[in-house]
Amino acid sequence: MRITAEQCPRISAKFLAEEKRDMPDNWFRQEYMCEFADNDDAVFSYEDVMRAMSDEVQPFFSLPGAVREVREEESAIQSPFLT
Repeated sequence: MRITAEQCPRISAKFLAEEKRDMPDNWFRQEYMCEFADNDDAVFSYEDVMRAMSDEVQPFFSLPGAVREVREEESAIQSPFLT
């Protein structure tokens, strides 16, 4: 689903015209038109980051509330990150 600011009745055309005039085009498209593009000054592209993601890699620590098995050799480690 994609709903742009132009489709939202609470946002006036006048306001959008002012915003479009006052900000760079790529920012306007991202903020109001649901268009997300790489920044010109980004170190990594979106595609680079997505290629680096893998469900096969286990995290070093779990997030609060996450379930994680603790191996026997880890049981003596005191860390706020281990659950």
